[in-house]
Amino acid sequence: MNNQTAIVIDAFSSGNQLAPILSAQNVQTIHVFSMEEASQALMATYNKNDFAKEYTYLGDVDALMEQIHSDYPTIQAVFVGTETAIILADIIASKLKLPGNNPLSSTTRINKYEMIETLRIAQVPVTEQIKTENIDEIIAWQKDNRFSKIVVKPLESAGSDCVFACNEKEEVCHAFEEIMGQKNQMGGLNSYVLAQDYLDGEEYYVNAVSCRGEHFICEIWRYHKRSLNGRDFVYDYNEYVSLDESDTVSQLCQYMYRVLDALHFSYGPSHAEIKMTSNGLRLVEIGARLQGMAAFGVNSKTMGFTPAELAVDSYLFPDSFLSKTKNAKHKNIFARRVFLTSYVSGKLKHIHYSSEIENLESCIYLRWIKSLGDKLKPTVDYFSIPAIVVLAHEKIEQIEQDYKFIREFEKSLFETESESE
Repeated sequence: MNNQTAIVIDAFSSGNQLAPILSAQNVQTIHVFSMEEASQALMATYNKNDFAKEYTYLGDVDALMEQIHSDYPTIQAVFVGTETAIILADIIASKLKLPGNNPLSSTTRINKYEMIETLRIAQVPVTEQIKTENIDEIIAWQKDNRFSKIVVKPLESAGSDCVFACNEKEEVCHAFEEIMGQKNQMGGLNSYVLAQDYLDGEEYYVNAVSCRGEHFICEIWRYHKRSLNGRDFVYDYNEYVSLDESDTVSQLCQYMYRVLDALHFSYGPSHAEIKMTSNGLRLVEIGARLQGMAAFGVNSKTMGFTPAELAVDSYLFPDSFLSKTKNAKHKNIFARRVFLTSYVSGKLKHIHYSSEIENLESCIYLRWIKSLGDKLKPTVDYFSIPAIVVLAHEKIEQIEQDYKFIREFEKSLFETESESE
């Protein structure tokens, strides 16, 4: 048996990239489910064959580790697959005295309210907010602060799950009812609702990897969202931002460093959403994980390695992490990460497709998230996106042309039937 063994917890979404990378480094990988029953959306991204064995956490960490150690006495690293794994990964790594983030501050890296308040104490500029179980408190808070527009969302989740922009009292009430007491896309129950002052300006996401408390910015992308199918923050596409010496890039990087330090990121990947508002930079939220379904093909083109590869280095091969980040040279390129849209609902019966998207000159990646037989609904968040396309090219005109083709082509792409048929 290979003595090099690593744990990946909840290897969903981009977390499914970790096991193949570990395998290539001759590290065998075992999997831990942090919950007894993951959602269908999460399980659709899980690759069972990547793992030597599977375990399920049932609430007792010591019992879980006793079970694992009876099969694998030596564990070298514990990796976060997705949002649901963060707290458990911190606890296990700490118990095993392995590289990881401090479990005493785990909630500040997963709870959207706690992370903002921790940054406020550290004097990092942040938005105003309130968390509550009572709709009247949100309404009074908005009125007292004279906020014309607020954002209402779950305290813990991901992928724009039930995120609403609200102006009027009726909109706030509707958002509250959609969130409070409901199960979120991460499998948890929304026992609180978070309301924040609406942040104006352009939104970016910044992906980084940390090792021994040192941070490396891997990439910056600009969000483009739109109002669609009755929701306000539906993913349209992400636009790659060249890591040049521009003032915008410099500001985003410096702000990101402050956020990572204040929230005690020591090891592994991070994915932050940051808005450049009229009052300066403000964090929307951050996750101690890889970005969901990241455009790793662009990373390979621009710097020769991916955040997932660097994350493996941060825990297991710190010398390699240092070498890669010290010698990284970012190549300029135009790229978009385009989220296909569904306008129909029902059981997916047919996809009218014959490689038209993959034949586009700038297409470097296409991933189907929905398969025949899956339930399809109009796209309103990350979890209802049917497919993702990554476009990359030396000419922005080619990117724009191919993007317009996709938006027209997708209108008649999916055919559904009622689930009773």
